Amino acid sequence: MRSAAACWQQEAAEIGRTLWEMRAELQVDLPSVADAVERAQRLPPPVCLLDVGDNVGGGSAGDGTALAAELHRRAAGPSFVCIYDPESVAAAEAAGIGETCLFRIGGKTDRLHGEPLAADCRILDLFDGHFYEPEIRHGGIQHYDQGRTALVETFGGVTIMLTSKRVVPFSIHQLTDFGIDPGVFRCIVAKGVNAPLAAYREVCASIIRVDTPGSTAAAPCTPSNPACTGRRSVVRTSGTTVSRRPPQRRSRCVCRG
Repeated sequence: MRSAAACWQQEAAEIGRTLWEMRAELQVDLPSVADAVERAQRLPPPVCLLDVGDNVGGGSAGDGTALAAELHRRAAGPSFVCIYDPESVAAAEAAGIGETCLFRIGGKTDRLHGEPLAADCRILDLFDGHFYEPEIRHGGIQHYDQGRTALVETFGGVTIMLTSKRVVPFSIHQLTDFGIDPGVFRCIVAKGVNAPLAAYREVCASIIRVDTPGSTAAAPCTPSNPACTGRRSVVRTSGTTVSRRPPQRRSRCVCRG
């Protein structure tokens, strides 16, 4: 009789093989970061850019920088991004409101979600991070606590909300309760896929899901996403990187606790 752990491992491997065999059916055609930002420039603002690869509700790091870096690089108009970065929050608190400092924002949890964004930022405000959602939203959450929070702005026009706790983007009150008007932005980044829709569709004229890198990426085995590296064997075909595991035959086992 095999152990429960061995049985669970075998079942997990079978699920993995099934998903691999279905990979063509599960593929989605999402725009790249650069293409999504370019498209947003041609649409009426605000445009919500959904950071699929850094989906906080799906367990991702919350400190992905791909979209923030592209918006900053292009100076693509006033934009808003929320990034988990307690280290930068502490630096902003030490410097104080109104000061300008060089920050290395995000990209600290791992290297799956982009490099830290190095930028001179003006510190706009500091908050305790508590906000309230009065409407029915995903998960039924009303009281949020994202920890000590700093609001900074890059000279590329990106307003970045730095939080010391990860928080899901299920409420527009993450902006409005801190005096931030979502209507002033051309682009608003929400780190999710479906759950943010109820909050952001009321204020955003368009919503674009973006093929960003990260642990929750829609297409994790593409050259642009470092999540496809690791212990899996990597195979390149026609310029595309895919992951392949050796085929295994399934045999049933009896689990014991």
